[in-house]
Amino acid sequence: MADEKNVTEQDDVQEVSQYPKYWLPSGVYSVLKWVAHVLLPLVATAYPLVANVWGLGYGEQVSQTCSILALCVGVLIGASQLKASAS
Repeated sequence: MADEKNVTEQDDVQEVSQYPKYWLPSGVYSVLKWVAHVLLPLVATAYPLVANVWGLGYGEQVSQTCSILALCVGVLIGASQLKASAS
């Protein structure tokens, strides 16, 4: 058990070339992931309900547009993840 505690930092070091290579930069990937998984589904659900209460127009169109955009952004981040997995 004493040998397990003597693990050096060298054991955890990886070459930079071994890191996954994402198609999207890390910050862009994180933002797009949040947009696709949180923001667009929220707007797609909430706007038609609010539009109905307040008499605003285009509730169904906004909902469908947000759903389509969420799908497109999801495909982009999925493609980035696949590229990273392949590298």
